[in-house]
Amino acid sequence: MPLLEKEPSLQPITLFEKLEEIAPGQLERSQLRTLQRRIVIHGPEQGVIFRQKHTPGAMGISDYTWANELNITLAGTHF
Repeated sequence: MPLLEKEPSLQPITLFEKLEEIAPGQLERSQLRTLQRRIVIHGPEQGVIFRQKHTPGAMGISDYTWANELNITLAGTHF
């Protein structure tokens, strides 16, 4: 895309609006997200992004609260 090659810092929404000007009525607003993804994939290298996928039950998170006084039991056994 020549606009992006000339100015790599352009935002996808700016490019989308320019494309709407060039080809009125040919784009749907739902195509903006696709354009955003493709710019990230094929555009200039970005800073490191750590994608997070949280799978239920895969990790327990604790704030190290001491809760012995709660007398929690699991299946009748003191926890």
